Amino acid sequence: MKIKIPNKKFLFGSIVAAVITSFLAIGIANITMTANISKKIAETKPAYETHNVQAATIPKLPSKAIYRLYECGGKIGIYDAESDILIDIIDVLTSTLPKNDRLALKKGIDICTFTELSKIIDDFSS
Repeated sequence: MKIKIPNKKFLFGSIVAAVITSFLAIGIANITMTANISKKIAETKPAYETHNVQAATIPKLPSKAIYRLYECGGKIGIYDAESDILIDIIDVLTSTLPKNDRLALKKGIDICTFTELSKIIDDFSS
């Protein structure tokens, strides 16, 4: 028994028509939904007109530390942040520093740039 295949042009035309009809239906639904959303937005009063909103402070995102400072033998040690290898020692006695600085050095102070390292060395040295 032979199965008769419809005309290829007719089959191709039917598929193209179905695809076009689907895209048109999706497009009309999208336009209708967009119009409804736009209408809702227009009906809603902006928050700045109804509330006294203060700007929030955005926290500084942590950067990857390059150096880490620790107390080292009564002085300040500069360590590589990744490997914790001692790079240098600052000739400042930690006993002469304020209590908060000594506590911070015990926990470790992360330094993200060479400029920041230079500044903190100046601060500890003065």
